Amino acid sequence: MTTTAITPAPLEPIRPDIDKKESNISYWTLGAHALTFLLGVVIAFIAQNLLRAETVTFSTTSLISFLFGIALSAASTILAIAAISLGKASERVMIERSDASIRLQNEVFLKTTEALARIESSTGVTEKRIEDIISGRAGELSHAIAQRLEEQDTGGTKNRTLLESEIRASLMEELSSSSRTQQLEQRKEKKKQLEDANFKYRTFQNDLLVAIANSGIARSEKMGNGNFGAEGDELFDGVFSVSGQRIGVSVFATMPPLMQSHIKYFRTFLLTAAKEIQDRRFQHIIVAFDGEVDANTEYRAIFSEVSELLKTEVVERFTLIDGAGQKAIEKTVEYLRSLPTPPSETLKLASSS
Repeated sequence: MTTTAITPAPLEPIRPDIDKKESNISYWTLGAHALTFLLGVVIAFIAQNLLRAETVTFSTTSLISFLFGIALSAASTILAIAAISLGKASERVMIERSDASIRLQNEVFLKTTEALARIESSTGVTEKRIEDIISGRAGELSHAIAQRLEEQDTGGTKNRTLLESEIRASLMEELSSSSRTQQLEQRKEKKKQLEDANFKYRTFQNDLLVAIANSGIARSEKMGNGNFGAEGDELFDGVFSVSGQRIGVSVFATMPPLMQSHIKYFRTFLLTAAKEIQDRRFQHIIVAFDGEVDANTEYRAIFSEVSELLKTEVVERFTLIDGAGQKAIEKTVEYLRSLPTPPSETLKLASSS
């Protein structure tokens, strides 16, 4: 007879119930008990004095002081209770906000994870489609090559199916490597185009600002890089003063890689510059391009759309200058020389603003 030993189950430690709320006594109850105790002590002393048949006299000053003391004690007790209540309330609010913040962070984390998962899945699908396309194309080519060899009867002893598989593997390897090489070449070409566009833009910007400063007709107030999202002098690449008139100069690129980035901010720049003219902080705005700009370009279209929204006297203060090589720089200097001297009233108004 075989006896089986019964192993007793391990006893789990009894943990205190964390969720169980302990009973609390409010501060109002404590204050009421304390006040009752004080009143009881006072009544006991009064009863003791009555039994002793002693006469207690209070002067007016002592009575008023006694009443004020009681009032101040009660007020201080109430203020202390109110301060404790406010502290508890603020602590509760901070805890609730902390919980809400943690919940929002968790939601953002989950949404970010879902977005990354979707991107990963879509990328995998795209790569799979590319592989399928290459594989399908390689299969068609291998089949056609094998059929052509069979028709020519070259005397080979290999099976047609085996020949197709070898040709397909060779084509797959060649097409995949050529695709990766092509992608690398495209990236290098885009990087080179962006570097060339940036070099042309910076060179033209520097030459233009230096030419204006050395022309002898303008006093330089700022030379550097402007910010499309700024206001005042920081909006423009250069700020010059000609015959008391403040002129803002900004340069925009015409080569495709950098031009697309500048076109995105061209409308915002025009509207901000128009506000500078309306506020009389600037009297003229020069928009110079580092190359020729045709009438059908997006720069011209955006300027026409913005011009319809502005007043005529504001649009007349804008001057667009373009040209290949040094032509744009020469046109800018000639334009500054042709500016008429404003009346004395206009100069006073511009300087006061």
